[in-house]
Amino acid sequence: MQKKKRFIIIFLVFFVDLHIAFALNHTDSVEKTFEIGDVFDISPPTVPDDKERFSLNLILKEYNTKNIIGDIHVNINRIDLVSKKEINTLQYVDKNGILRLMLKPGSYDITLKIDDLTTSGKDYFIKFAKEVSGNEEQIIYLFPIGSVRGIVYDNKKNIVSSAVIRIDCVGEYGDYEEKNTDDSGSFSFYWLPAGSCKISAISDDEVGYEQIILSKGELKNIEITLNKRLSSKSKIYFGIAIIIFLILIYFILSKKIKKYYIIKETPKKDASGLTSRQDDIIKTLKEKENDIVDFLLKNNNESASSKIRYGLGIPKTSLSRVLLGLELKNIIKIEKIGKLKKVKLTEWFMGKE
Repeated sequence: MQKKKRFIIIFLVFFVDLHIAFALNHTDSVEKTFEIGDVFDISPPTVPDDKERFSLNLILKEYNTKNIIGDIHVNINRIDLVSKKEINTLQYVDKNGILRLMLKPGSYDITLKIDDLTTSGKDYFIKFAKEVSGNEEQIIYLFPIGSVRGIVYDNKKNIVSSAVIRIDCVGEYGDYEEKNTDDSGSFSFYWLPAGSCKISAISDDEVGYEQIILSKGELKNIEITLNKRLSSKSKIYFGIAIIIFLILIYFILSKKIKKYYIIKETPKKDASGLTSRQDDIIKTLKEKENDIVDFLLKNNNESASSKIRYGLGIPKTSLSRVLLGLELKNIIKIEKIGKLKKVKLTEWFMGKE
C-alpha cells in the first residue's frame, strides 16, 4: 500500500513538472513572436534622390532704393524648363534678405512675389530665368507693386457684368492679363507695377476708363462708368485696328517660323559658336532681348548702348526696358563711363564663372 502511494506521489510530481516546463516554453514562444512582429513594423529606408542639389542664395533688394528686403515671407513659383514641372512654395527670408533655394541642376523660370501684411496691397514682384549648375549667390532686385479693385457701372449706375477690363501701365512688369467683371460687376488686379496705369472697361458699344497712380503696397479702390459710346466711325477705326493687328501678328509669326527653320537647317551652335547651355538660355528670351544678345555676340560680346539702339533701330525708352530685363536675368552687365553706357555679356552667360 505504501509503495502504491509513493508511486502516485512521484507520478503527480512528474506531471506538475511537465506542465510547468510546457508553460515556460509557451511563454518564450509568445515573447519571440512579439519580437519578430516588432521587426516587421520598422519602415524601410527612403530611396535617395538620384540628382545632386545645389544651394542658390538669392539676396533680395528693392529695385529703386537698393535696400535689403528681409524678415518677410516670399511666394516662390518655379518652372523646370526641361520637365515643365511647376512648384509653388512659401518661404521665409531672413533679416539679411537671403532666400535659400536648393535646386537640382537645370534651367528654371523663377517668380518671386512678396505681400507685406503691414500694407493694404501687394508689395514686390520679379520674374527671371536661372541656370543652376553649382552653388551660387546672386543679388535679385524686386520691383515695387500695387493693387487695384474696382466696380463697373453704366450711365444709370447699374452694375455691368462681363465687361472686358484692360490694363496699360508705364511699367512692363507684374502679373496681370485682360479679364472680365464678375456677376457683381467687380474686378481686381493684385500685381500691377507701381506708377501710372490706365484701366479701361468695355461692354458692347460702351467704354469707360480711369487713370490712376499706384504706390508700392497700395490697394486702390476705383469705379469705372461706361460714359462713352463707340460711334460708327469709331467702330470702323476699331475694325481697321483689329485687321492691322492681325496682319502684324501674321508677319511676326511668319518671321518666327522662318527663323525657326533657318535655325533647324543651320544649327545655331555651328553658326555662332554658342554652347548648348547658351542656346537654352536664349530660347527663353523675347525677340528684342534675343536681337540684343545676338548683336553683342557679333561685336565681341560688348557694345555701347547708343550703337545697339542705332544698329537695331530700337527706340531709346524701349531699349532701356529691354536692357534692364536682360540685366536682371544676369545676361548682360551695364557699365557707365561718363555719359556712355557700355553693355557687356556677363561671364555667367559666357560660361566663365
